[in-house]
Amino acid sequence: MKEIYSWVPWFGELCAGIANNGPDFLAERARRIPWKEGDEEPALLRQGDENIDPFSFVYSLAAYNSNVARRRVYPKIGEEFGLTSELPVELDEAFIFPTPPGVTALFPTQGDRDRALLWRLFRNAVEGMDAVSGKDFEAAQRLTGVAAAKLTQALFLVNGCDFLPYDDATQSLRDAVGRREHRIAWDDYRRATIALGDAFPGCQPFEINLLAYETSKSEDALKPNPASLWQISTRVYGHEHPVDMWEDFERGNWAYTGGPGTGSWDEYDPATTELTYEVAAPQRGDILLVRHGRVGHGIGVVHRNDYAQAVTSDARLHVLWLSKGDRDLPGNWGQLKAFTRAHRIGTAFRDAYPHAFAYLDRVAADQSVDAKTGDGAVREGGVSPSDPLNTILFGPPGTGKTWRTVSRSVEICDGTAPVAQELRARYEELVYRLYNR
Repeated sequence: MKEIYSWVPWFGELCAGIANNGPDFLAERARRIPWKEGDEEPALLRQGDENIDPFSFVYSLAAYNSNVARRRVYPKIGEEFGLTSELPVELDEAFIFPTPPGVTALFPTQGDRDRALLWRLFRNAVEGMDAVSGKDFEAAQRLTGVAAAKLTQALFLVNGCDFLPYDDATQSLRDAVGRREHRIAWDDYRRATIALGDAFPGCQPFEINLLAYETSKSEDALKPNPASLWQISTRVYGHEHPVDMWEDFERGNWAYTGGPGTGSWDEYDPATTELTYEVAAPQRGDILLVRHGRVGHGIGVVHRNDYAQAVTSDARLHVLWLSKGDRDLPGNWGQLKAFTRAHRIGTAFRDAYPHAFAYLDRVAADQSVDAKTGDGAVREGGVSPSDPLNTILFGPPGTGKTWRTVSRSVEICDGTAPVAQELRARYEELVYRLYNR
């Protein structure tokens, strides 16, 4: 749970301490935090000590999401609340979602009964979803200015391992996206959360939430590209050192190779050593299929490729996981190098990880609709739906028309054509699938 999810144990430890120590402890510690640069009290403290509820505190804390505010507030929170977890300070590598806007973070209460409700719900949420009362969950949504999205976002901050926000971002991941209701019954929320977990097997709620956020945000959205598949082996250091590095891949939310493709990194010199692995080629949104021999480990979508900046031993392909868990990879797809474009093995992964490919198929359908309406963008080197597919290749014998025909056919189907040694195999696979449908 490194880098991008460091907020999960930090908030979890904070909330457990608040739940164990109670209202007076929270009010006392909250007043020691340098919320503002000047003397002005934030809206949270203007409620008065006796009215500070734990959801308002946690949700307001998440609103301090700039580098300056986070560096001022979060270390002091850690000090006053005795936290030992890693501080989620750097915005580039610590995603704290949701980040609510200012004063709207408060949970207004009308009296002792409302505050007792929020404290009870908060303490139970720290324990986990099974400890929560459906009546409390539904009653909290009826508080002024709360409703389903705000409450579930706060629950998610309290316990990112059990809860998911019920908001527009996570709604975008569902197979059948309907109108998000202002309030949601407890049983319906539980079913919706379980269903999303089933759709992304092996992924924690905090992983699913980040995928939802990254793929639905309005600027620089992550766009999974199911037409661009890559495969990588977790046997990073080759046959002579058959150690499976999957645990590090999973824990680090990344993948990497043990060398440039011809020897180890210790022997690599960009000026003299041939780079046989296209490690710099995967782009943001490409799909990475992770395996060890004929066993699949998981599927991720690339959100950053260090190799594109510099091909070095400490570079990584950073991914958001779509599916995790060991699966036998069926079929006869031959011997593979440690890192290549995925063609025949893509079919084996599709059979082994149907939920991930169901999501990718829906992404592809949505992208196709966007392209037809003019809203889609085609990656450089890909084929736009508006490009003419009927192509006449001419020239005298021996000038490569047959090879260009093969390359163009694969490019039309996949969006890109692989390197020469893999092109014919992919072409034959596509022809076989065409005549055996």
